[in-house]
Amino acid sequence: MATISLALSGADAAIKSVCKAASEKDARVNYEFCVSALLDHGPAPKEDTWVVAKQATDIGIGNAEPAVTDIEGLLAKPGTTAKTKAALQQCDGLYNSIGFAFAYANEKINARNYTGGKEEAAKSIPLAHQCDDVFAKADVPSPLTQRSVFSIKIAIVCMVITDLIER
Repeated sequence: MATISLALSGADAAIKSVCKAASEKDARVNYEFCVSALLDHGPAPKEDTWVVAKQATDIGIGNAEPAVTDIEGLLAKPGTTAKTKAALQQCDGLYNSIGFAFAYANEKINARNYTGGKEEAAKSIPLAHQCDDVFAKADVPSPLTQRSVFSIKIAIVCMVITDLIER
């Protein structure tokens, strides 16, 4: 049991170290969010910034996929207004695109194309904003606000951590 505890605390330290460096490099990175999101995903096997950057892309995908499921559930829910359904339908495509942006970022980072990885992760930010804007223009409250905020934050974390990878 002590070995497992030590391994987990080492993994925690690796993530905390990477998040600390990211938050010091770019003020848009919230240290507490970074640590919480990455630790919720699982421990980093070692202090490897490359692995942590890839974990951030996985987290982005892991936020987009349930958003699509949420959207589908809301579209099928009786009583959802026509304005809300129209907005949800637009956001369905946007969240699918967010998921693909993070998947492509993962592929690029995996191939050691760090610039490409950052560019792909960055594509998710305007997509999340577009979803928010769709609801604002329809003058209906968005049930996806938390998903949008999370997508933007994890994209920034991913981009900054990717920038920290030693080349």
